[in-house]
Amino acid sequence: MRMSSVAMAVASASMLGFFLWASGCSNLSDDCQLNLNCPAVVVEKPNCSKVIFPGDCDACIQTSCCAEMAACLASDDCLEYCTLNVLPSPDQCTSIDGDLRNRFEASTQCIKTKCADKCVLPDKCNPVTHNGCPNDGSSCDIAYPGYFACYSPVGMPAALCQPCNFHVQPYCGSGLRCHPATNRCGKYCCNDSDCGTGRCELNQMLALGTDLPAGNAVGICVNMDPMIPGPSCDEAAMTMSGGSCFAGYPGM
Repeated sequence: MRMSSVAMAVASASMLGFFLWASGCSNLSDDCQLNLNCPAVVVEKPNCSKVIFPGDCDACIQTSCCAEMAACLASDDCLEYCTLNVLPSPDQCTSIDGDLRNRFEASTQCIKTKCADKCVLPDKCNPVTHNGCPNDGSSCDIAYPGYFACYSPVGMPAALCQPCNFHVQPYCGSGLRCHPATNRCGKYCCNDSDCGTGRCELNQMLALGTDLPAGNAVGICVNMDPMIPGPSCDEAAMTMSGGSCFAGYPGM
C-alpha cells in the first residue's frame, strides 16, 4: 500500500514512540498507570514556504497542496526545469516515467483540483504586439501554469522561420513562438491580417502546443496551404489586429 509523505511521517512518529516505550523510556508507577518520561516526538510540516506564484494562489498551495509542492521544491529539476519553464512542459516532466515526473505531476494535479480558481494568474504582456516586455530580444511566452510572461533573452534569439526549441537554445525572439510541429519560429497573430501571405492558426494545440485560459484567442501565422506544415515566413507590414484578440494584456 502506498502512503503520502504526511501519512508516512505520522506512521514513523508512531513507530518511534512505540520503540522508545519498548526500550524502557518510561516509569511504571503501578500496574494500572503508565507515565511516559520520553522526549516529545516532533513531526515537522513539509517545507512549501518558497513563494512560486503570488497572492491567493500561493496561499491556496500553502493550505491545500503543501506536501505535493514541498516534494517538488526538494528537487531542483522539478522547480527550475518543470515549474519555472514555458509550456508545454518538457517530456521529462510529463511523459517519461521516473521520480521527476511523479513529483511534478503530483504538484500539478493538486493545483488543478484544489487551487484552480486561485491560480489563474494575470498575464504580464501581450504576445502579439510584445507590449509589456522590453525591446532587448525578450519574448512574451506561455509560463506554467498558463499565463504569459516576459522571458529575458538567452544567447542569440532565433528569427522568423529559424530553428528553435521550447526548453533549450535557440529560443525565439520578440513576437515569435516556437511552432510545436516543426520547431521553427512563427509569428503570434490574432487573425489572417497579421500574417502576410499566410493564415492565423487559432487551434491552440496546433499553433502553440498547449491550451490557454479563456479569452486569450491568440495563434501563430502558418502557411496558407495546410499540406505544408510550419510557420509562414513572410510578415505583414504591421500588426493589423493590434493584439486585440488577447484579453489578458492590452496590445498597446
